[in-house]
Amino acid sequence: MLEGYPLEIALTTANSAAQAWYGYDQASLGIIAGILISDHFLDHFPQVKKPVLEGTFVSIFSLGNLLGCLASALFGDKLGRKNTLRVGAGISAVGAILQFSATSFVQLMIGRVINGIGNGMTSSTCGVFQAEASKGSRRGKLSVIVVTHNVIFYMLGSWLTLATSYLDNDGQWRIPFALQLLPAGFLVGFLFLVPESPRWLLLRDRHEEAIESLRRYLGKGLTADDTIVQDEYKSIRGALEIERQASISFKDVLLRRDRSSNLRRMLLGMGTQFMQQMGGINALNYYFSIILENNLGMSELMARVLTGVNATTYCISTALAFWIIERAGRRFLMLLGLGLQGFAYIMVSIAVAKLPSADQQ
Repeated sequence: MLEGYPLEIALTTANSAAQAWYGYDQASLGIIAGILISDHFLDHFPQVKKPVLEGTFVSIFSLGNLLGCLASALFGDKLGRKNTLRVGAGISAVGAILQFSATSFVQLMIGRVINGIGNGMTSSTCGVFQAEASKGSRRGKLSVIVVTHNVIFYMLGSWLTLATSYLDNDGQWRIPFALQLLPAGFLVGFLFLVPESPRWLLLRDRHEEAIESLRRYLGKGLTADDTIVQDEYKSIRGALEIERQASISFKDVLLRRDRSSNLRRMLLGMGTQFMQQMGGINALNYYFSIILENNLGMSELMARVLTGVNATTYCISTALAFWIIERAGRRFLMLLGLGLQGFAYIMVSIAVAKLPSADQQ
């Protein structure tokens, strides 16, 4: 059995595979932006040429994501972190198979929503699993590593569709869809090597299993009676007891009937994600190639190349956080990113205003 650092690597690899899957195809990140302008895909599914159906094809994956996240919220604490990831991976794999083997637009759409449900379950669970099973001193960096795989595979997906665009057959779009199964395989495979989250085990009052899980995660060669294991066990158990005693309903949180500022904390967490989406990140990733080709008059090749360049800078900037997050702090990095993003929007707006449109060209 793996223990200590090797186990930490296996845990991070499993959760990174879940985020890699999320980055490769979540809500059309990566491959869909390139597939939507593939000749053979459009010939096979001419329905996508209609704006309404194109938007539905892209967004239905997000609907599946939402359902998957809700399923994790409702059943995640009953299933456990590992089983939730396994179920999500299985559902998502079925969706991926339906997509790359699609012979009709209906099958493709069904595959998209099923894939989204599974992806929502895995992507919403892997971060929790990583945080609960990592050492406190390394939790920040390891969480960054996991999230970085999201953008790495977004980048790889963007360049992959450029490579497959040179194929003169259905491989243009079937290969990118089929490769979704690779991170699924890594996720399921590495889950066999790691124990369940010790915090979840204590949540279910499975104390002996929780101690054994902690022993393996905290270091190689430790015993259940070692001080470091017992101290961590007591710390998690104490935190759970406090949570149980202070637990309040969601309605009470919304009506601010508690004294712990839970509403403010919830809104801060939700607000960052909401504002990220309202900043247009996913909309840009969905349609970046289409915007460059149809609205700015660029060639298909140049649109694909710039999509890959955009993905690469996205990846590099995310990776930089790994080296500075513990020194600079979370808040400073978020404010810095916000400032740089605002500056970029101003520059893009000026550039677009100066460029002739596709019709003019």
